[in-house]
Amino acid sequence: MNRAGRALGYRAATAVTMAISVAVAISVAMVAVLLTGCLGDASSDTQVLQIGVIGPFSGHYESLGRSVRDGVLLAAEAWNQQGGVLGFEVQVVLEDSACDYQGGRAAADAAIDAGAPFLIGAVCAGASEGVAQVATRSGVLQITPGSVNLDLTLDAEEEVRDLVYRIPSVDDDQGAVAARFALEQLGHETAAVLYAEDSTYGSALARAFVRVFEEGEVARRRCTAFLLCGFQNEWMLSWNPKDSRDDHSDVIEQLPA
Repeated sequence: MNRAGRALGYRAATAVTMAISVAVAISVAMVAVLLTGCLGDASSDTQVLQIGVIGPFSGHYESLGRSVRDGVLLAAEAWNQQGGVLGFEVQVVLEDSACDYQGGRAAADAAIDAGAPFLIGAVCAGASEGVAQVATRSGVLQITPGSVNLDLTLDAEEEVRDLVYRIPSVDDDQGAVAARFALEQLGHETAAVLYAEDSTYGSALARAFVRVFEEGEVARRRCTAFLLCGFQNEWMLSWNPKDSRDDHSDVIEQLPA
């Protein structure tokens, strides 16, 4: 498979991983909400469990929001086909964070006002921070299926937020695992890290990978990790995803062999 094909495969795998993370989050959430006795309002005799889902359902990262939305709707449908959760019909409240801090706060407020005692989201770091602040203030459980910012589970005083959880590992852990896999399983001496220059997630993940890759490689053989980012020198290539092809093959083709 060529480089462009591998890039497309990675994007597909990312979407599947996001959907699986959402399925895990919704299962955990249902148990937690039922144990606390916090249920959404019901307008009829049907008992209802409402779940707020917050993600970027518009804008540049809409595809990530779509994965979250589809994963939740799929899980909710599966539960309802089996008679609901302990007899409660699962209803999903969708709110668009637009991948933005203020959007996250507004979306969380709207979902809670609609009766949701639990929030899945958000995806982007800024939006998830906004959701976390509202969730903590309102005493509502939050689980993010995608945010890996190390500080998300801490408040401004660096105290642990008891009601804020995440499914994925943080940036440093993901970068370290990827670097060890490249070194130990693939046996590579060089590596290229491709990330968006305006992405906090991409920057942290890339630098974690480079640090561990170069530290591990120094002990065995000489190597270089190429950073493709917003800087410019002989080892780096400036790149903006908005100016690239959808599959980023034009950037991948520039990688050193």
